[in-house]
Amino acid sequence: MAIIKEFREFFLRNIKLPTGTKKDQEANAAVTYTAIIDGVSKTVYNRFLKHNYPSEDVFKKLFESITFKLNTEDTATTSEQGLVKIATDTQVQLGTSTVDGYQLVPKPSQVLYLYTVNSLPTNSLPFGFRANGNFKVGDLFLIVLTTSADFGKLYICTDADTPTFSLLGVTHPIPIGGTTGQVIEKIDSTNFNTQWATPILPNGTKIAMLYISQTSTNAPTAVEIKNSIGTFTYSYTNTGLYAITCTGAFLATKTFIRFSGVSRLGGKVDILRNNDNVIVIATYDFSTGAAQNALLGSDWLEIITLP
Repeated sequence: MAIIKEFREFFLRNIKLPTGTKKDQEANAAVTYTAIIDGVSKTVYNRFLKHNYPSEDVFKKLFESITFKLNTEDTATTSEQGLVKIATDTQVQLGTSTVDGYQLVPKPSQVLYLYTVNSLPTNSLPFGFRANGNFKVGDLFLIVLTTSADFGKLYICTDADTPTFSLLGVTHPIPIGGTTGQVIEKIDSTNFNTQWATPILPNGTKIAMLYISQTSTNAPTAVEIKNSIGTFTYSYTNTGLYAITCTGAFLATKTFIRFSGVSRLGGKVDILRNNDNVIVIATYDFSTGAAQNALLGSDWLEIITLP
């Protein structure tokens, strides 16, 4: 009886039903139409009662209704019935769609969930947005509280009973806080464990670190380990007197020089800023004070300029 009532329009209608729960099945289906019956053109009812002659369109509507199932060997789709199987955990993880003609569907418990939280939960009581209220192993937790030291960290639940979480990574690796001019530094060897710190040297500081040598009456040569100041030109001026030139680099009160000492016995060195463009190096005999060449031999020189 319920089925007859559900599909009464196929059997009992005498007029069009432009409204109602099944009005879509009435679209473009005439109540009556002209048909050839035993070679004679007649006006007939377009329905499924005795002596009626339903049209092809009405037959089509009937067979597409839910009272007529699709072939049970067909694979289910998003809009049609068919074969389905519950996917295994591995198939869900791999994104497998169909197997042997079956459409695979996951169970709710197989679907992982990403929670956005202010802090990690301390128990597995009802929590978050799942229908059953409980999180489970494999669920993800992203810390979104900007004032938390864990802000941006992404965790995965490894034990829902304890519960226990494992850090997967940091979606926002820059720690919160900090002030102008500070830099990020590692606290220890732990991944992502960083903090803001005030640098020893202010931002904009430039450094040149090099090994410098000089022979005979040649200009000094240098192996520059680091040089963010600019291009250095090394020149020979006179016996025991040399220059490092870099236009506009060596400003007064902002240039600092450190030297390791002459590596050759019996020699001394003086290094000073001459002007904004030139640093002068003077080498001489320690006992006589006479200017002398060839006293620089891979000696360490460091020049620091402040902004």
